[in-house]
Amino acid sequence: MPVPGPPRLTHALVPADLEPRRVVPDVNVLLDVPRLSGAPFSWAAFDAVTTAVRSNRLPARGALEVDGLRTVAIIRSGLFTRLHTSTGRTYEIRMALYTSDHILDTAFTKLTQSPNARDPRDRGLGWTDADANDYLNAIEDVVGSSGGHVVPGPAYAQHAPPLDHEDGLVMASALACDAHYLVTHDRSFIGEHAKYRGQVIVHPSQFVRLVQQQRRNGGVNPAIGL
Repeated sequence: MPVPGPPRLTHALVPADLEPRRVVPDVNVLLDVPRLSGAPFSWAAFDAVTTAVRSNRLPARGALEVDGLRTVAIIRSGLFTRLHTSTGRTYEIRMALYTSDHILDTAFTKLTQSPNARDPRDRGLGWTDADANDYLNAIEDVVGSSGGHVVPGPAYAQHAPPLDHEDGLVMASALACDAHYLVTHDRSFIGEHAKYRGQVIVHPSQFVRLVQQQRRNGGVNPAIGL
């Protein structure tokens, strides 16, 4: 699937062009990090995994989670792009992590469910409650430091059907956050709703490439190495 291209400004800059980009990672993206870092979570462990990624030393079993890790690393950096104008001015566009109570609660459930449950839908990472809370507290720290927000609920699924109930709740979360980007591994979700009510729904690999394109077009060299 092609990556949505960077928007081209055809008008004078207005405040909306410079507002922080609000990004909502789906539960499946938030779970990529603990799958690679292991418990207990720490940002030092996270940085060690990103170093392994840069050095191509990550085990093959972790290949599917790498783009989710990169997504979180990019959001954590706080920088979306810089715009350099013909008059020599530079505008920095930031990026903010947004989420919801539902996404965090679902992530906690998946972190603590047994990996050996009979029903594959009920399998998780088998973390202790304490380790799961430590990881989600770290994510909430990024929400706060990036200028994002944890929205309550949502109480009702959005656009379900055709979405299933869980995807409908994630969609409702993104709409409540007024998100620019919803990042998910669910390709059927992306295929049916690549754009919906102003937000762009992308796979983690697409999101990584999209930000890289924005930074190249804006004239900034990404410093996080991913």
